[in-house]
Amino acid sequence: MSLMPSLRPALVLLQVAGEGDLRAVSALREAGCEAPLAVIEPPGALPDTAVRAIVAGADVCLPSGVEDAVLAQAIGALAVRGARARAAQDARIRLQAGIEAVPIGVMLVDRRLRIVGANRRLTEMGLAAPRPWGRPLSEALAGKAGVRIAALARAVLKSGGERAARFEVAGPSGPVHLEVRGHPVSEARAGVDGVGITVQDVTELERLLAQLRESERRWHAVLDSDRTGVALRDAEGRLITCNEAYARIYGAASAAELIGTDLRAILAPADAEDAIRRFRERWSAGPDAETHFDGVYRLASGESVAIHSTISIVRDESGQPLYQLALLENRTEERRLQEELSRAQRIDAIGRLAGGVAHDVNNMLAVILGYTELIAARLGEDHELRGDLAEIARAAEHSRALARDLLAFGRRQLLERRPLAPAEVIGDLRSLLQRTLGPGMRLSVEDRSDGAVVIGDRAQLETAIINLVANARDAMPLGGEVSVSIDVAKPAHAGDPGAVEISVCDSGVGMAEDVRERIFEPFFTTKELGQGSGLGLATVLGVVEQMGGRITVDSELGRGTTFRISLPRAVDRRPAGAEAAARAAHPSAGASILVVEDEPQLLALLRRVLEAAGHTVLSAADGARALALLDDGASPCDLLLTDMLLPDTSGVELARAALERRPGIRVLYTSGYAADAALARSAVPGDGFIAKPYATAELLAVVDRALRRRAGARPGSG
Repeated sequence: MSLMPSLRPALVLLQVAGEGDLRAVSALREAGCEAPLAVIEPPGALPDTAVRAIVAGADVCLPSGVEDAVLAQAIGALAVRGARARAAQDARIRLQAGIEAVPIGVMLVDRRLRIVGANRRLTEMGLAAPRPWGRPLSEALAGKAGVRIAALARAVLKSGGERAARFEVAGPSGPVHLEVRGHPVSEARAGVDGVGITVQDVTELERLLAQLRESERRWHAVLDSDRTGVALRDAEGRLITCNEAYARIYGAASAAELIGTDLRAILAPADAEDAIRRFRERWSAGPDAETHFDGVYRLASGESVAIHSTISIVRDESGQPLYQLALLENRTEERRLQEELSRAQRIDAIGRLAGGVAHDVNNMLAVILGYTELIAARLGEDHELRGDLAEIARAAEHSRALARDLLAFGRRQLLERRPLAPAEVIGDLRSLLQRTLGPGMRLSVEDRSDGAVVIGDRAQLETAIINLVANARDAMPLGGEVSVSIDVAKPAHAGDPGAVEISVCDSGVGMAEDVRERIFEPFFTTKELGQGSGLGLATVLGVVEQMGGRITVDSELGRGTTFRISLPRAVDRRPAGAEAAARAAHPSAGASILVVEDEPQLLALLRRVLEAAGHTVLSAADGARALALLDDGASPCDLLLTDMLLPDTSGVELARAALERRPGIRVLYTSGYAADAALARSAVPGDGFIAKPYATAELLAVVDRALRRRAGARPGSG
């Protein structure tokens, strides 16, 4: 219903004839008449007639027979009041017309929270009943909406400022989202003093916002699932948005904590300033500029990270820059692996060089030892030069030990792979280890291995333990304690025999991280020039890896160092015993032997030794010459003694070609490389192997075994 009544007089003067005519007053008011209304009592009116007239809606009740002057004065006063009421009604009519034109719900409430104006949109929205004027707000708007809007109106009246709220109510076809705003209203001309309230249905807006939030959530889910860091920065370098991968690259707990920050929040000061300078250069670059670069940055935390970056500028339609888009890949691990590969390649190259040098040294040592034995045999036990020859032999043996270290470092040392108990090896070394430490240092050994054995070379394991203890000694210049323990690690799965672990722990100065990372590199040492070769720990690593194990190191500055060797436990639990006594030699004199060796001095020595033992010797410096001798057929050949590595072929290939020509020939291989030893022992054909350098007696014994290998074979078959 409109605020405008059906009747709009300036003044209503009603002369009632009886008590029943007072109902006309109520009817006028119900019809919307807002004009001042005066009632003149009938003659003989009851005492309460005036009261009942006022209750019915009259503004004033005059007694019958009132004087004309008084009546005129009352009518004048009521006329002024009526004019004011008419002006207020006109203002309310205009106000009503205005709020009816608004496409959202609008209402006006007075300070008692009674509705003094409302448009039809409230009814259409199902919030208010028709004709809600004059009714309390909480009654005219039923349910949750009335309660929430009344609370908002009270908050406006209390604060004197604008208030807003959003809430959900039940609608005929589902939930309805409402946005309600209230603000103070004071319009004297319309007689309104209270709160103006707007009610807007934002259900569709909420649906679109929900879709937008879901889309954004999916976008972030996709970005956060990727390892590539993605970030947008504004013209000032402030971060607008980024994914979690970007935060992880820079060590942040979450992407949220980086929003709004610049590069100073994530990088160390020097790196941050450099990055900001390059950011500004890219921002002002041409529209097609896209930058790809790799760099290593120090973070604010002090850590370093290697990053591959792809940077581009997002521009608007006019070409003006809006954002900088950065795509980052964390390549720290890749860089670390590349450095490790490069380090391993360097070590391998040095190892190959060391192995090659040691191989050539072994050839010369074989010559030196062989001729020393020949001369000693000719001089006799009492000759005055026997002592000098013994010194030459000792020097050669010492050089042989150095060559073994070089080969161990290069992973090419020939290993005597036999069962041995690390606890027994360390127990036998205990007095030597204590002497290695020297005075002022304590050594403790704890064995919890219960006699567990491994497969390996006893001499090389001894070398590894001695090197580790010597390293511990050098780390304790003021003295300290070294503890060596032997334990058995539990098997990882059924059928796994487990591992034997050897730990060497010292109470020394410890190592910094950069030293610890390079500790096994060849020739790396922290000692002064001339104090160490830097091969000790590299040799230990070579020995451990050749035995199929691994070694780790734990160390911190001021907290000592612990090396842990883990070796595969042998299924055969027999402890390694002492070497069996050498069997008496029964040389098969008179055999025909073809010796193939590319080192002339060693070849000459072999010829001399074998001929002195009664054999006939054919010699060749390479495979082609050896096969030519076999093809000649003029001389028989019972045994082929060949180096595994020849200038034109391998020893195995030569042996196969020789067997095609002489099916009954025996084959004996020789080399100074561990890999060659393993290959020779499993090679077909093959009747034995002897490692360089070797003594004369050892050579003759191995030759004899090879010649006797095939029982019942007749020498001299060719």
